[in-house]
Amino acid sequence: YCVEPEDYMNMEFELHPGSIKKLVNKNEKVIGGIVKASSYNSFGEKSEWSLGCDDYFNDEAASSICRHLGFMDGKRIPLHKKMFVDLESTLQFGWTHVSCDYSDATMMSPHCHAVEYKTAVERMLGAVCFETDVAAVECYEQPAPFNVEMEVVLPKKIGKNHMWSCGIQRGRV
Repeated sequence: YCVEPEDYMNMEFELHPGSIKKLVNKNEKVIGGIVKASSYNSFGEKSEWSLGCDDYFNDEAASSICRHLGFMDGKRIPLHKKMFVDLESTLQFGWTHVSCDYSDATMMSPHCHAVEYKTAVERMLGAVCFETDVAAVECYEQPAPFNVEMEVVLPKKIGKNHMWSCGIQRGRV
């Protein structure tokens, strides 16, 4: 995947857990929180840190951000007011509509998409983000666990072509 030098951009991410202790592991490594992002252009110029809006933010994008930070996997988590403790008050929304098509995509691949917040507002793409719309993730050192719940109801008669299925929900064990 190649781009022209003037279109080149790379991203840097940082997680801010606020005062939520479970988002910092026993080695004092931050494993979750509000996502802060900064970009670099082809000249190495770095943008200010900004926040991501959670509009259209998906688990595949969360996983990509976590892998970018050196984790194996990750998922979106609900925003909590305690995450804002000690967060710089000057941070603005920088990105919205952040999503990836696949869970193994990198944020800079053509399989991940985002719109600069300013552009989304100017083009009226439904980007009106408030403090409650900040993207947050939790990252895992191992693949994200799966919770499987299943209820089996046997019909009175089972035909020879009967199919079984169960739902799988991604989440914390």
